[in-house]
Amino acid sequence: MFGFPGLKIQRCVHLASVEIGRIMARIRYLKPEFFFDDDLAALDFGSRLFFQGLWCYADREGRLEDKPKVLKAQIMPYDSVNPDKILDKLEGKFIVRYESDGRKYIQINNFIKHQKPHHTEKESLIPSFNGVITVKQPSENTLKEKEKEKEKEKEKEKGKGKCIEIPGHISSELWSEFLEMRKLIKKPMTDSAQMRAFKKLDRFREAGHDIKKVIEQSIDCNWQDFYEPKNNGTSTETKPDKWNLKDIDYNAGLEGFEKK
Repeated sequence: MFGFPGLKIQRCVHLASVEIGRIMARIRYLKPEFFFDDDLAALDFGSRLFFQGLWCYADREGRLEDKPKVLKAQIMPYDSVNPDKILDKLEGKFIVRYESDGRKYIQINNFIKHQKPHHTEKESLIPSFNGVITVKQPSENTLKEKEKEKEKEKEKEKGKGKCIEIPGHISSELWSEFLEMRKLIKKPMTDSAQMRAFKKLDRFREAGHDIKKVIEQSIDCNWQDFYEPKNNGTSTETKPDKWNLKDIDYNAGLEGFEKK
């Protein structure tokens, strides 16, 4: 039976570490005796490869979420396989599929015995398998995870209560229009970005420019920044014409050309 091979062999091969989305695939050991295990030999090639991939997405305790479609996308994205059927083949000798608090998980058998997780790897937040396929009581890790989620929600609520103070010389309605325009062009403004924008508008105001016209110009042109009004003859920071078509002399190069 194979959980991970029992022989102690120092030489090993590391599985690659890559980041997909928010999930980090961790570096794991692949020992040579893996290829000689009788139980694994009874499985098809795809199942053996899928089993190796599970190690990379398991935490330091050999646990991971039982999400067949997600695992298939992470481990065998270019192959046409049925991940649920593969997990069924692995269940028993190689993995345990169990449930806790309505969520499904996988425990890789003998993972700790044959892997050496990096010391910086975070502690498992997945409840351990206690011998019962459905764990009725939430584990201590699960409770801690829920507490962390509650704290994050509280922080978000606090953030919602904060408002950016708009300077008195800027119309709140006009500023709201500008923020809405930024959202429409998929360039929403953060609080720090708004503060920087206010400082820039202050400089325009000190230079004698009409702040209302500056903001309206950016709204009308769908600009994400502010520039001196175009009708100002002393403008030094006007939004440039992308192609400068108006400055092109279309007759240039035609001199001396005679129609044949």
